[in-house]
Amino acid sequence: MKVAVDARSVYQEPTLRGVGQSLVGLYRALSRSRPAWTFELYFQTPNGTNPLADRPNVVPCRIDRPGDRFDAWQHLWLPLAARLSGAALLHAHGAVSPRQPLTPLVTTVHDLTPLEFWPNDPRVRAWGRNVARGAYRARRVLVCSEHTGNEVTRVFGVPPRKIEVVRWGPNEAVRKVTDAEVLAGTVARYGVEPGYLFLMHFGMALPRKNTRRVFRAWAALPESLRQEARLLVVGLEGDSRTEFGKLASELAITGSVRLHGYAPADDIPALLSAAAGLVYVPLSEGFGLPILDAFVCDCPVIASRVTSIPEVAGDAALLIDPTDESALTGAMRQVLTEPPTREELRARGRRRRTLFSWDACAEQVAGVFEKLA
Repeated sequence: MKVAVDARSVYQEPTLRGVGQSLVGLYRALSRSRPAWTFELYFQTPNGTNPLADRPNVVPCRIDRPGDRFDAWQHLWLPLAARLSGAALLHAHGAVSPRQPLTPLVTTVHDLTPLEFWPNDPRVRAWGRNVARGAYRARRVLVCSEHTGNEVTRVFGVPPRKIEVVRWGPNEAVRKVTDAEVLAGTVARYGVEPGYLFLMHFGMALPRKNTRRVFRAWAALPESLRQEARLLVVGLEGDSRTEFGKLASELAITGSVRLHGYAPADDIPALLSAAAGLVYVPLSEGFGLPILDAFVCDCPVIASRVTSIPEVAGDAALLIDPTDESALTGAMRQVLTEPPTREELRARGRRRRTLFSWDACAEQVAGVFEKLA
């Protein structure tokens, strides 16, 4: 069988984010479990990377057309290329899909957070109409959590019988780092001094990522504790880094906070392995891949108890209301000052991570593809 895939999130985006990471994880596992199948991954403008280059049955396919008026690449060239290739299915992994697929369509909806946080933005409304249209026309809608599935039904009225929950797995490139020299060298490059405990946070300017509350919760810790520990925030680029640098100054926590831009993927395992904990407290999320990565690295997790996140974290994280800054401060203090708490969370994380794997996800998705084809 041949499967066509909209793979712009992998081959065009400058940074591999959650959607792109999940596509890579899924198709690495699918290509292993179905070696006789061919997976054609379509894109327009290459970013110079190919994380699936070692998979012989995964074929990057560039459809190069000048300009893109009226989203012609998505609505015309992609469905036409999939049809002419003889693909049995078109998988729209990034939620948006062609108006007329021309090939049986499977769409993946990761979350509906843009509609939740920017409902009046014309671009978001247009995106929502596209997602809704694709969900109606698709033979099956794949979602990564029960929460997202319920939202697709509530917001768009898609019948639950069309929805399949296929939970993701941890990043296959992430492994616990135990080499003391590698750990020390990586942490030092991010400005954390030797011997200091530190909490790690993936920061963003988007309000739903809750980075401002993370800063204020950190500032509410006793000064004596902040003198002995650090908050490492990665992912802040350009204006957002300047913005949060000013916030740190206003809160008088500049000395204990380390701000960085995007951390290379190769650094993440060492940072998580060395951290006393990961602070992952978004207001809304479709899944929560960083939680699984932290579990793999034996990193204790502080997480939100809203939307999809409890489905991933289970009892293996300190779950808090992400709008309650005092609760977040208390969780930070607990992780930093209570070694037994950290050890218990690590043990629970090791058990919890066994429930998630890309191989299991791929088998479920392959079953959907086989039935529909």
